[in-house]
Amino acid sequence: MTGKTLTVSGLSAGYGGVPVVHGVDLSVAPGEVVALVGPNGGGKSTIMLTCSGLVKPLGGQIRLGDEVLNGRSPNELVGKGVVQVPEDRSLFYSLTVEENLRVASSAPPRVDAYDLFPELKRLRRRRSALLSGGEQQMLAMARALYCNPSILLVDEMSLGLAPLIVERLFDALRSLSAEFGIGVLVVEQHVHLALKHVERGYVMSGGRITAEGSAADLERRWPEIEASYLGVSV
Repeated sequence: MTGKTLTVSGLSAGYGGVPVVHGVDLSVAPGEVVALVGPNGGGKSTIMLTCSGLVKPLGGQIRLGDEVLNGRSPNELVGKGVVQVPEDRSLFYSLTVEENLRVASSAPPRVDAYDLFPELKRLRRRRSALLSGGEQQMLAMARALYCNPSILLVDEMSLGLAPLIVERLFDALRSLSAEFGIGVLVVEQHVHLALKHVERGYVMSGGRITAEGSAADLERRWPEIEASYLGVSV
């Protein structure tokens, strides 16, 4: 299930009818990894939750290819190929690694989790609650990939993890994106790490996109972006 672009147009979203995201435009094409960066509270996670159907948009449109996704349930969106790896990983902590993967897969997966992350093979009978943070993140990513996504939404992948683990996870995302044509949108708190591993990026502050461009362009302009739009060091 590949080959469709995720397009967000004029999106407003929030909670209790109060918008925290205003008029956002962004896109993720097949086979590219895109970063969404900015300070905490800027609306990045709200974008992810809205694209995955957990928050209803207050305005604007979300499309996958030519199909409008507004109003679709999270289950419907997973069936259409829009899959999220949430910030809290949302594993079934009483289940083993193997059981978590089995629950996720309704069709033969294109990716073998144990080839992607060999550590999980020796841990396959261990309950996910007993895994390290890095191992849990690997499992969360592998489980999402077992849903055969065309668009993968990854929220705060690096949270609480050692830099070497984060580098490895980014390498896996880039490899999978290129091999299977999966579009990946990554919300990341470590800006410079993210920009090293993605093709393009969007910067959010105050619920709006304040800058966008290639990873190289954003890296070059970052001091100006921080001074002009963010007001804080990210």
